[in-house]
Amino acid sequence: MRRKPHRDTYIKGGIIISYRVCVYAICKNESQFVDRFMDSMSEADDICVLDTGSTDDTVERLKARGAHVEQKIIAPWRFDVARNKSLKLIPKDADICCCIDLDEQFQPGWREKLERAWQPDTTRARYRYTWSFLPDGREGCVFWTDKIHKNGCYRWVNPVHEVLQYTGDGGERFVDAEGVQLDHHPDPSKSRGQYLPLLELAVREDPQNDRNCHYLGREYMFRGDWARAVSTLKAHLAMPQAVWRDERCASMRYIARCLRRLEREDEAALWLHRAIAEAPHLREPYLEFADLLYQQKDWCGVIFMVNRALAITERPRTYICEGRDGAPAPLFRRAVRVGQLPLRSAEHRVLSPFAVGKRAEKRGKSVCACTGRCAFAGKLRTAQGENSERKPYLMAFFGFQLLFLPPYDRLLKIINRGGAAMELCERYLHYMSALCEGTMPAPPELALTVDTTEERAAQLQSALKDLSVPDFVRLCAKSAGDELDEAIFDHFSEEDFSRALLQMLTAAAEPEEVEEKPPAAESTTDPDAGKHAFEVFCDCVELDEQLVAYLIDILKRGDKAAFYKLSQVTTQLDLDPREFLYWLAHREDYGTDDERACAAIIDACFARLYEEKQGELLGALLSGDRKTFELFRTEAPELRHLPAATYEWYSKNYLDRDYPLRFILMCNGVEFPDTPEEDK
Repeated sequence: MRRKPHRDTYIKGGIIISYRVCVYAICKNESQFVDRFMDSMSEADDICVLDTGSTDDTVERLKARGAHVEQKIIAPWRFDVARNKSLKLIPKDADICCCIDLDEQFQPGWREKLERAWQPDTTRARYRYTWSFLPDGREGCVFWTDKIHKNGCYRWVNPVHEVLQYTGDGGERFVDAEGVQLDHHPDPSKSRGQYLPLLELAVREDPQNDRNCHYLGREYMFRGDWARAVSTLKAHLAMPQAVWRDERCASMRYIARCLRRLEREDEAALWLHRAIAEAPHLREPYLEFADLLYQQKDWCGVIFMVNRALAITERPRTYICEGRDGAPAPLFRRAVRVGQLPLRSAEHRVLSPFAVGKRAEKRGKSVCACTGRCAFAGKLRTAQGENSERKPYLMAFFGFQLLFLPPYDRLLKIINRGGAAMELCERYLHYMSALCEGTMPAPPELALTVDTTEERAAQLQSALKDLSVPDFVRLCAKSAGDELDEAIFDHFSEEDFSRALLQMLTAAAEPEEVEEKPPAAESTTDPDAGKHAFEVFCDCVELDEQLVAYLIDILKRGDKAAFYKLSQVTTQLDLDPREFLYWLAHREDYGTDDERACAAIIDACFARLYEEKQGELLGALLSGDRKTFELFRTEAPELRHLPAATYEWYSKNYLDRDYPLRFILMCNGVEFPDTPEEDK
């Protein structure tokens, strides 16, 4: 063996330091990597390689470059056995051992950086690892790994995806070797054929190893065995020891991928909900959901998810990451372009309060169906019959957006374990929506006797006052002929789960109280009689988010012709855009003292939230979610000591006027004039 002379000692922090660093590796037919590998590892004192059966000139080239090489056929093949054989090649007086593969290379200067991080009591070092590169040379998948360790106190375990197991006295002590960078440049022609049988062997050897179960499910997914992948990954999530959120999130994402391949997109969406709740600090679940929504042409949903991903600016240091960090921006741009969304409004995402009306009508579904999963909330005006006025109803349903709003932190803690608890939640919401819509038979115990969606929702809320969530789900499942896994009811808490959901659903489905008005004359059938033309215009525009987006666009461009066309369609009048903006800017001048005070205070609150980039909270407040407002008012400094700031006060003096639209226009760069007419 060619061995370098022992390094001279040096002083670090007043302590004399002298480490012998050894690199060890396994290889087979990797001649093409030898020179690059040896150049990269030349800073080590020793390079030891176990060749497991090369038929090319790998061994000769390694020896010619000064590596100590031994040959050993490992049969049956196991990575852990091969690693342990190579580990035995290391000199006994070596201090630091670096397990490296021939298709990997350290960036220059790694030795010095490693030694400066290493302490006398260190047992293992973490360092930055680029597992893949994009076609243009940029980094793809990057994480931190820990295959540098102290000599004499570790061994390798698991037939594949092997890991180091500590065998020393006392506990492990890790250090982060900042600046040490290892790059992986694999041979794309190498097969993964041996991975599956080795993973199946690993699970048979240790059925309780949650990590191996996760890897096995992932391998089934890679091979296109979708059904087996789903069952294996669900088994991983069911393990009591499977508590690492990052890995649980990955299993949920892989289940969603498989379900999409099986054309079960609705189920895939539910699993992506769970994945996000499990690990909201990771980009991957948001991006996968964005990809699903992109395929469904839900452009606003794509924008929402991509913005959530872009808000995460730091890479995690764990291996649970993928080379998709560059994906959000182009996906965002495509959604904006294809979905015909104004870029600025899409970036701010404050249009969500008005996403219901026409979308529901076009799809031929009720508001429940359209908003229950997509988490859009807004005002819907429905015809209540002949000669009756149109009344605004606030339909605030909760899907994925519920998981991210700060006021729902308590609920998030309940359902963020995913799995059973989340499935119960989803079942509950599904049955509730279906019963309100009348798309499934109602259990006889609930005795739903009315026909309209709103009436059904009200009657259902009354029936559920004395019925727990588990009992409700069981009744509905029996009525619909659905089979339930009893595990979804495990660890159920009536106080933390059922009551929260019931209260929120009650508040969401309950129609807003409307001020009593004098009865209209018999000859008057127009529901907008007595309203200012600009009020009617706002009412119509607010029915649909795309109309709001269009209004923003034409106002910013100063397109009078387009504004006239829009006003003709909505009010049958030619309205002037400048006069409209002046009226909207001074909307409170036409209201009561209470309305003026409310507008000033709430505008100040919302301006602060906007500056703080609390878009989700702002969107929920603008949509009129009662639970969110009641929780927000206890925290907001502008409202905390204001007894009059009830939800009724907020709804009457802000939501029922046109202030939400005004605020949205301001946020999206629409300028309001100081005078109603152009200067002569």
